[in-house]
Formats: sequence, structure tokens, C-alpha cells
Amino acid sequence: MFTVRLHGRGGHGVVAAAETLAFAAFSQGDYSEAFPGIALERAGVPMTAFCRIDDAPIRRHEPVLRPDALIVQDSALLTQVDVLEGYGRTAMSSSTPPTRSTDSASTTSPCTMVCRTCVC
Repeated sequence: MFTVRLHGRGGHGVVAAAETLAFAAFSQGDYSEAFPGIALERAGVPMTAFCRIDDAPIRRHEPVLRPDALIVQDSALLTQVDVLEGYGRTAMSSSTPPTRSTDSASTTSPCTMVCRTCVC
């Protein structure tokens, strides 16, 4: 089973992106599901969505705690929410300049890889 957790802000298409990913997998003949995390669904509020893809029927319907892939739509969430929880590293594309923090979980770097032990 391939699992994806998506982070973004309400109104920016986080749930729609998860549903699109699931639909694409379904149209290729895989089983898939997509659903939003439980949160206040208001514009600008941090949101989480989940997607599972498998070649067998999916029987699990709980949130994805240890995803195979992580999509972060807003780099500002790195300092507001622990988006890297359960995930060691993620590729990130951002137009904002890199920043450093004493909290290793919220460190961003000039490279495209963000991880808990980044030394870039």
C-alpha cells in the first residue's frame, strides 16, 4: 500500500489534491481512497488530507501516521505544525528564502531536501 499525507491551508485545494491523486490511481486500475483530516475547515486554517493507493481493496480508513510520501503545499506550515511527524524527509519546492531555526523539526534549508537532521 502506498500512502500520502498532504498538508496545506483551507481553501488551497489540499483535499482536492488528495482526491485527484486517488482518482488518477483509480483510473489506472488501482484501489484508492482520499479523505480530509478532522479539523476546522475554514479558509487559511492548516489542513491535512490523506490518500491510500493499493492493488487490493483498502480496509483501513484511519489517518496516515507514517506516509510513504508527504506533500506540503505551504512552507510556512513547517514552523506552525509538525508536518514531518512520522516522516524523516521530504522534497520541497518553495519560492521563499531559506530560514534556520533552533528547532530541528522546523528547519528549512536552501537544498530541496528537508529533514530532521539537516545540516545544509
